[in-house]
Amino acid sequence: MICVYHDETILRENLLKGLREQTKEFELILLDNRKGTFKSGSEALNYGGNKAKGKYLIFLHSDVVLRGKHWLDSATAFLQKVPKLGCAGSVGAREGVQYPHSGIVGFIKDGRSGLRGEPLGKPELVQTLDECLLIVPRRLFSKLKFDEETFKSWHCYGADYCLNAKRIHGLDTYVLPLLIEHNTSGFATGLGNLAKDREKLFHKHKDRFKQIALTTGFIDASKSSSGLMHYLFESLVLAFIFLKQPKLLPYRAKSFLRYMIWRVT
Repeated sequence: MICVYHDETILRENLLKGLREQTKEFELILLDNRKGTFKSGSEALNYGGNKAKGKYLIFLHSDVVLRGKHWLDSATAFLQKVPKLGCAGSVGAREGVQYPHSGIVGFIKDGRSGLRGEPLGKPELVQTLDECLLIVPRRLFSKLKFDEETFKSWHCYGADYCLNAKRIHGLDTYVLPLLIEHNTSGFATGLGNLAKDREKLFHKHKDRFKQIALTTGFIDASKSSSGLMHYLFESLVLAFIFLKQPKLLPYRAKSFLRYMIWRVT
């Protein structure tokens, strides 16, 4: 297990609390980023992944709780059965299905809004995963790393990994039928970075994937042509959602403005 954390209290009250209950033995690699040692998710997880020794590498956020003492045992059993395993996780987005029309797959306890999604009976195929929890077989990680050159922030590195696993190695991505709890906002690094990383994801994969389904929204190359109006619309939708968290509004408003200046220059 590899986790990069920015707040020790969040780590202790969530991830570590859940791991203490697990019946299966595991290796834990904690990367302290309170001083900004790592500049991106890709950089941090490549560093931690290179140190890991297990058969499966589990990259997860510090605000995630694995629900149930047999979570790791169950995950291992599912991973050993699914065909053409590239990546697995807890929440993902189906290819070709736009939110809110059942495009999001997974069952998660959100610390802000309660249970979300529907329980799954078996692993489900998706196109990409949310970065809150990513599982990658060691044999794949030895050949395919997170893209540090393209994604220099804390967004879209997981979705990019899923797409690379498919386009380069022909491997699939799954959501496992296991409950997790996610207790803080996944957008703490700002709207501007998210929008720019979505743009980068689009440009990197547009020749292979005409549609990219993300848990943060849907990218349709046939409609956007990477145009300003498409990303303006997407960003305004996200900005409206962020209004539900007024304490972070000043920062996010500034981040949104910074993105729009970047996008038109």
